[in-house]
Amino acid sequence: MNLKELKKLVNSPVRLRPVPVRISKKHRILEERDDDWLVVNVENKVVKLQSPNYVLPLPATVIHQYNVDLQEPMRAKRGFFLLESQVLITDQGIKLEPIPRNR
Repeated sequence: MNLKELKKLVNSPVRLRPVPVRISKKHRILEERDDDWLVVNVENKVVKLQSPNYVLPLPATVIHQYNVDLQEPMRAKRGFFLLESQVLITDQGIKLEPIPRNR
């Protein structure tokens, strides 16, 4: 996604698609949580996102597009990042796994 456009989203809440997967210490998938992530800054082709519990430095190259959240038109700039990677949240940190493209 265009870095200039991403910089316009600083201080905006976004949700991630696909929804991040949380994995327990016993390697079990936990209940899905569709948290808001705040776009903190955009520097050096990295978008820094923050949720209530995590900080995610997200390479801009994995953000396919940004969509406005049409369910909440009153909240300015709230939307979704459509990602080309799956965010995995584990007890050892956050990892990104590529999503295979349909051929």
